[in-house]
Amino acid sequence: MKFSICIPNYNYAHYLPLTFASIRNSTYQNIEVVVSDNASTDNSLEVLLTEKKKFQYFTFQVNPVNLGFAPNLDKAASLATGDYIIMLSSDDIMEKDALATYYKLATVKPNAILSSAWDIIDSEGTVTGRTGPNSKIWTKEDIDADLSKEIGCAVYRMKSNLLLKRCFQQMSTPFNFCTVAYNKKLYVRVGGYEGTRLINPDKWFHWKLLTHAEEAIYVDKALFQYRWHNQNQTAQQLNTGYLKYMVDEYRNTIEITPAMLSHAAINREEFIEAFVKCDVYRHGLGEFSRGRWLKSCRVFFFGLSTYPGKMVWNRFFIFYIIVLFTTPIGSWLVSKLKQ
Repeated sequence: MKFSICIPNYNYAHYLPLTFASIRNSTYQNIEVVVSDNASTDNSLEVLLTEKKKFQYFTFQVNPVNLGFAPNLDKAASLATGDYIIMLSSDDIMEKDALATYYKLATVKPNAILSSAWDIIDSEGTVTGRTGPNSKIWTKEDIDADLSKEIGCAVYRMKSNLLLKRCFQQMSTPFNFCTVAYNKKLYVRVGGYEGTRLINPDKWFHWKLLTHAEEAIYVDKALFQYRWHNQNQTAQQLNTGYLKYMVDEYRNTIEITPAMLSHAAINREEFIEAFVKCDVYRHGLGEFSRGRWLKSCRVFFFGLSTYPGKMVWNRFFIFYIIVLFTTPIGSWLVSKLKQ
């Protein structure tokens, strides 16, 4: 079983050697490394030429122009020839036992999507936090005792239709971006990332995978390290005032397919109501409680312009208006209510 480690890169020459070193340290070595460079302006090409000599199977291409983040994910995946794909950001780290763990799971559950927890590291590589399974999606009842015994930690296992329904109800993805491993045939079947999402392409892609996969498995062990710094996608989402994020979320309500809704046993109205509840009210009030008043206003008025009826009839409508116009006092009040 071969794993294709697909790496989209743009101006991360400084981090690339660390990422490649983590792949070479893997205890499972039936792998290929494929890189799609998005017309970097730093010395990434020089690094790639040097690193290519250190691997048995290493392929890379340099795009003639910067295609954007999401299209470059598909460019990287198009180079993959392995059985399973892992999309590893060019500044992230793979733990040495990650692929060995996934290999064990894939041999007994070949039609499952695989994922894990991850550690959060800063620009210097210091661990600053950990992201495990979302408790609103993965519950203790989903832990598989046999798989947990085999892997040596809590392993969650769920049928894809139930997992997709929970994702829709929370407007969330059940996986962490760089930790997901999926069959190459499944990737082709769903049409890849499609490259049209502005800031959050993985959520839509994961939903598509769940529509066609049989089940999903989540290992509650940090098998990867996600690097947080002021240039990555999460930081860009914060810096852009979340409007790109909101546009992506709104597009989900328009482009959600009957097949996806049917698989999750949820109708379009319920899906739109979940968007208003989670992406507008919960998300917007959360930003307000963090003192980001302007961002909270943007989220609120975006929701009001897209689904005014659903917004007005939501039980938080009047409350949201009141806190927006009380600014600092309202921010303090919301933070207290959240405690």
